[in-house]
Amino acid sequence: MPLVAPEAASHFRDVHDHALRAAERVEGIDRLLSDVLQANVARLFTRNGWL
Repeated sequence: MPLVAPEAASHFRDVHDHALRAAERVEGIDRLLSDVLQANVARLFTRNGWL
């Protein structure tokens, strides 16, 4: 006995695809924010002579 009715399977595949795309976008934004934070910290260190 399948967990999902055959007529609903394509809908769930579509939802799964959208969820994967959203997760990839969030991951990309997270990397971008991390890079910006690192650049800002480096700027603060060099501007204030902490190196």
